[in-house]
Amino acid sequence: MRHAGEVGRSHEVFLAQVLARFLPQKLRIGTGFVYSPRGATRQQDIIIYDWQVLPLPLQIGDCVVVDADAVAAMVEVKTRIRTSAELREAMCKAAATKAMGRGRHAVGIYAWEALGLETALECYWAFAREAPRGPQGLEFPSIPDFLFVRGGYLLTPSGTGRIDTPPFRVMRLGEGNKAEGLGMLALLSHMWLYGIQHYAQRPWWLEAWTEKERQTPELFEKIPWPADLQALAGERAARG
Repeated sequence: MRHAGEVGRSHEVFLAQVLARFLPQKLRIGTGFVYSPRGATRQQDIIIYDWQVLPLPLQIGDCVVVDADAVAAMVEVKTRIRTSAELREAMCKAAATKAMGRGRHAVGIYAWEALGLETALECYWAFAREAPRGPQGLEFPSIPDFLFVRGGYLLTPSGTGRIDTPPFRVMRLGEGNKAEGLGMLALLSHMWLYGIQHYAQRPWWLEAWTEKERQTPELFEKIPWPADLQALAGERAARG
């Protein structure tokens, strides 16, 4: 297949089918748009939603329009991210999408091919440098809850809630015993943590994986702030 649109759609369908195997029956997967009092999103490649919370105002096949209060997760699926500008565009879309809801859904990026980790991190640092400063100084920017690159890495926020600690952590896929399957388990764990847990209880196998993460800290590498942002983070922490 050489048609870019068909290749991209096949990748979306493949990932949706994989995710569907691990979701409870009350959660469904579609593609389409999410709306709230703040407006509507751009088209979302994958929307995971609780169909029992609110009725769908529109559904044509697997294309849906979903109220933000029923959305557990959204995923932007990219066949390739070739440049920093393309990653930045995806990050901006994720930031706008996160602003649509009430912090109850996970929003992330899944790429079949993408930039190396160091280049991706430079995009994240640039995003943080350009973010508006709050009354106390540096604010943690609105970033994707995960960036998963097949055969590459899974990059997520550290989740400590402290700006003076390493802001990200990464699982480098393919290194040591960190196979793609472990990466998918970690991805599902983060999707549950940042959104799905508001709509469904964690299954036992995901609880077991979470415990494995706690007992095996070397699965993830902590990514510290670069020097200039570390200084700002230290100033923010000093202000309390």
